[in-house]
Amino acid sequence: MRIHADDFGITEQQAQDILLLCATNNHEGTLNSVSILANSPFFESVARTLKPAIKSGKLEISLHINLVEGQPCAPANEIPLLLNKRGTFKHDFIGLLLHSFGSIKTSFYSQIVKECTAQIKRYLEAFPEQQHALSIDSHQHTHAIPLIFNALLEALSDCNCTLSRIRIPTEDISLYKKCGLQKIIPWQNRLKIKLINYLCRNIQQKIPSNCTIPLFCGIGFSGKMFRITDSLINTLQAKANSLDRDVELLFHPVSVPIEKCLDPLNKPFAQACASKNRDREAQKLREMK
Repeated sequence: MRIHADDFGITEQQAQDILLLCATNNHEGTLNSVSILANSPFFESVARTLKPAIKSGKLEISLHINLVEGQPCAPANEIPLLLNKRGTFKHDFIGLLLHSFGSIKTSFYSQIVKECTAQIKRYLEAFPEQQHALSIDSHQHTHAIPLIFNALLEALSDCNCTLSRIRIPTEDISLYKKCGLQKIIPWQNRLKIKLINYLCRNIQQKIPSNCTIPLFCGIGFSGKMFRITDSLINTLQAKANSLDRDVELLFHPVSVPIEKCLDPLNKPFAQACASKNRDREAQKLREMK
């Protein structure tokens, strides 16, 4: 089972605090996987902090493609459709989805390719060993959008990467229902599950046959994964075993002061990043066995 934290590296302090939750040579934590933001201003330094844990074999890493928050990795003048006047990403998931069907979708697509390529290259500068065993996911699961998924595949090809693992963030609501948890899933999360499940039907056939796709859990209780129960975890593991797959439990642990978020003026993202629920998720990870 992969017990995973997204958004690693927003700040150096956040990265250090997440590492304290990891199973490394120095700690007996629960987390065994993180995904790192290549567009973080602290990327190089937090990448270095990961090296010993990776070398120990106790921590897996993924690239967390980010097209919705903070500064880009590509030159701003090459991707104007993705940025606001401040030079930070201006679209959320729905904005990216709508533009993927709009009149500028050809230009939009090419700029997505450029930004994905820039993030992949920056990631590989720090982790060159990942080039032919790349694990990937994305901020807000934007790679579930077919146009962005296609752009990501093109960027991976341009960088001569071999994709070994990818998150396909579909969820089966019936598993929550089986554990008596369906009524506490927020309605917004229910809608996002339905939308992403629908979108992912159009991308799964494009995934390389030798690429690992874990059974995913993380949208139903997104922002409140402290609500996850042993019953749900056991149900997920049983389902994964029947499919000969692994399980990925997605957490967002450790809050960051709002002024230190990737884009403090992007209020929805900054408020989520600073939410004390992230500290409650960190505490849940400390309690898990």
